[in-house]
Amino acid sequence: MSEPDPTHTDNAILNAALEYAARGWFVFPLKTGEKTPLTPHGFKDATTDPEQVRAWWTQCPEANVGIRTGRESGLVVLDIDHHGEADGEESLAKLLKEFGPLPPTFEVRTPNGGRHLYFAHRDGEVKSRNGLRPGLDLKADGGYVVAPPSVLSESPEPYARQNGHSSCPLPKWLVEQANGRRSTPAPAASPTSQAGRSAARCAATALKLEVRNLRQAAEGTRNDTLNRAAFNLGQLVGGGYLDRAQVEAELAAAAAVIGLTEREAAATIHSGLDAGIQQPRTIEVRRPRRSLTSPAPAPNDAILVPGPHWDDQDRYIEQSCKTFADQVIAALPPDLIYRKGNLTGELLGKPGTRRWDELTADRGRLLVDEHLKLGAWYPRKNDEGSVLVFKPCSADNAALVLAGAKADPRVRDLDLLVSYPVYGPDFQRVPPGWHGGIYYDEPPRLRGIQPQRDLEHIHEELHELIVDFPFKDEASRQNFIGLMLTPLVAPAIDGNRPLHLLLSPLERTGKSKLAAEVLGGVILGRETPALQLTDRDEERDKRLLALLLQGETLVHLDNLPKMLDSAALASILTATSYQGRILGASKIVSLANTVTFVASGNNTECSGEIAKRTVPIQLQPNTPEPEARQDFLYPNLRAHIRTSRPRILAVLLGMIENWLEQGRPPHKNRLGGFEAWSETIGGILHANCFNRWRTNEADWRKSANPSAQEWEAFVEAWWDRHGPTPASVLDLMRIAEDHNCFPDTLNRKTERGRVTAFGTLLRRRVDTPIGEMLIRRHGYGTHSTYFLERKRRE
Repeated sequence: MSEPDPTHTDNAILNAALEYAARGWFVFPLKTGEKTPLTPHGFKDATTDPEQVRAWWTQCPEANVGIRTGRESGLVVLDIDHHGEADGEESLAKLLKEFGPLPPTFEVRTPNGGRHLYFAHRDGEVKSRNGLRPGLDLKADGGYVVAPPSVLSESPEPYARQNGHSSCPLPKWLVEQANGRRSTPAPAASPTSQAGRSAARCAATALKLEVRNLRQAAEGTRNDTLNRAAFNLGQLVGGGYLDRAQVEAELAAAAAVIGLTEREAAATIHSGLDAGIQQPRTIEVRRPRRSLTSPAPAPNDAILVPGPHWDDQDRYIEQSCKTFADQVIAALPPDLIYRKGNLTGELLGKPGTRRWDELTADRGRLLVDEHLKLGAWYPRKNDEGSVLVFKPCSADNAALVLAGAKADPRVRDLDLLVSYPVYGPDFQRVPPGWHGGIYYDEPPRLRGIQPQRDLEHIHEELHELIVDFPFKDEASRQNFIGLMLTPLVAPAIDGNRPLHLLLSPLERTGKSKLAAEVLGGVILGRETPALQLTDRDEERDKRLLALLLQGETLVHLDNLPKMLDSAALASILTATSYQGRILGASKIVSLANTVTFVASGNNTECSGEIAKRTVPIQLQPNTPEPEARQDFLYPNLRAHIRTSRPRILAVLLGMIENWLEQGRPPHKNRLGGFEAWSETIGGILHANCFNRWRTNEADWRKSANPSAQEWEAFVEAWWDRHGPTPASVLDLMRIAEDHNCFPDTLNRKTERGRVTAFGTLLRRRVDTPIGEMLIRRHGYGTHSTYFLERKRRE
C-alpha cells in the first residue's frame, strides 16, 4: 500500500487527519485533550472527505483526531494496555505462543505506554471485544480509536507512531477469537521431503511472483512490498517448501534493483521472514484429474481471466493481462468496437442514424459477456482435479480490454462516419459498411441509389430544390451547390474545406433554413448541428470536439457577430487534425478534422484572414419585410427536402460521375490554402455547365473587409504626398487624420498617445503588400521612418 501524500498545512493534527482519510480511514474530531467525540453523532459522522476534514479542524484547530474502526474504514485495532493486574502484553504473549507471531503492521504508542496495532480487514463482520483477554481490547465494528498526534490533558505524551508500516491483514485466528469461535493453532512445519512436485512448483512460482511484484513496486510502497513478500515467503519457508537462503538472496537482489539500501533491505527481509516462519503455510497437493464425467473444455471454449491457474491436467498456467486482452479482442466480432483517435467506442442507433459512443468499463463488461465466455480453473473438493468455472467480466478486466484496444491493429479505426454516399481515396465510391476507416451507414431510403447523369435533369432538380431562396446572383447559387458537393468528395480530397458564409442585409431571409434545413436535410437527413461562436473559447472547443467524436461532418456557425475575426476559426479551417479536451472529462484526444463549416449572418464583415478562407453565398430579399413573404413554391420546406433527398443525392452523384468520366479536369480558379478542394469542386461544377462558381469573391471581399479599403486609401494619399521618400510617424499620422482613416486608433486624447498608437499600427504592416505597394521601415525606436516601395511584378 502506498503512503498517502496529504496536502500540507501548518496544523499537524489536520495533516494527520488528511493522511488517514487518504488511506481510506474514516476520521472525525474529538474534544481538545479528550477522547470524547466533538460531532453530534460521534463516530457515525466520520468521513474521508478532505473538505469536511479541513472544515472541522479549521473550526477547532486543536481538536484531537479519532478513527472509526470496522468495515467502513476496513480497519481493526488491537488495543494492548495495562490496567491494574491486567497486563495486555502478557496476555498477548500467551496468544502468540499458541498461534504464532503477528505480522509487522502499523503501530501506535499510547500516552500511558500501551500499544495500538492496526490491521486491515474488509471481509465479513468483526465484533468489537472489550476484554478479549486481560488488558486486550479489539476495536472493530461500532468502535473508534484516538489517533496520533492527539494529546490527552492528563498526560504530556502524545499518541505516536512507532513505524512506517501499512496495516497488514488481520490474522484469521484473531478474527475467530473476536467472534467467539475456536481457533486452531498454527501447524508445525512440514519437512521438505514430504512436499511433492506440484507443491514445489507452486512454491517456486510464488517466489517468482513475489520477486516480480517487488521489482515493479512504485516508489513509496517498496519497503512495504518487501515486508509483505518476506512474510508470505517466510510462511513457505516455515512449511518446508523453500530454502531461506535462496529467498533472502532473491529478495535482496530485487531490493537492490529498486533502490533500497542493503542495510534497510536486510532488516526488513529478516523481520518479515521470521514472522512468516512462525506461521507456516501448508500447500495442499492436488492429484491430477485423470477421469472426469465430461471431457475437458476445448481451449477456445473460454478465455482465462488474468492470474495463475492449474488446469485439470495439473498444468500451471500464467495468464497475463496482455495475453487476456489480446485473446478477448481477437475473439470479439470485428464490427463490434471502433477506435477514434486514442478512444475506443461502439456504434449505436438504427441504420442511417448510427453514432459513435465511447465505451465505458461497465459497457465493456456487458459486451464481453454477451459475445464471449471467460473462465477460471478451480480445484474440486476431495482433490478430484479441477473444473473450469464461468467468470463474469469484471470492470478491471473490461478496462484491460479497452486499454489493449487503443493500439491493437485488429480494432477498426473510424476516421469518418456518414449517412450519405461518399467517395473515398482515388475517388472510389464507398459501399455500405466499414471500408478503410470510412463507415457508410446507409439509410433505408437511400438503398440502391444510382447517379443521375443527365445534365438537364441535374439542373432542373437543383433549381427546384432552392427555388424559394432569393440568391443575390448566380455565383451565390452555384457556390451553394458546390457546398452540397463538398461532403460527398471530402474523403477523397487531400486538404481542408473553406468556410461557406451565408449573408443577407436583413434578418429572416432564409439563411439559417438554407444552412440547417436544406443543406442538413439533403446531406445528413436531419438539420445541420449548430455551434455558437459567441461561447467561451474553451467550451466552444469542447463542443466542437464532441461533434467530431459523434461523427458530424457539417457544422453550422449560427448568429455570427457583426465582425468575424477569430484566430481559432481561421486555424480550424486549415488544420488537418483537431486536438482538445473532452467535454466533462480530463482526456486529451486528437481527431482528423472532417468538418465542413457553414456560417450565417447579416452583412457580417470579416478580417482579411477569415475572408481569404471564405466562399460567400449572398441572399438579396425582394421586400423590406422578408418574414411576411407568402409566395413560396414549397411552403412546407421540411417535407419538400425529405421527399427530394434521394433525388438530389442522385444528381449530385451524377455530377461527380460526369467529372470522373471526363478525366477529373481541375478548375483553374484555385483558392489559396484549399487548392485540392477548389480544383475538385470547381472541376465538377464546370463539367456540368455551372460556370459562375466563386466569381463573386473579389467584390465581396472588398466590402467584407473595410479595413483593407481603408489601408488602400491611406497608402494612395501617402504616395501622393511623399512618393518613395521616407516620412516620420507624425507626418503619416497627419495624412491619416486629413483623410479620416483609422479613427479607432487615432481617438486618443493626447497627440503623444495618438503618435504612439499609430506607430504601433504601422509596425504591424511593415513588409505587407497593400495594393501595388509595400510598406518599408528605416531605423529603429523613436527615430524610425517609413517609406513606400512598389511591388515587383512576377
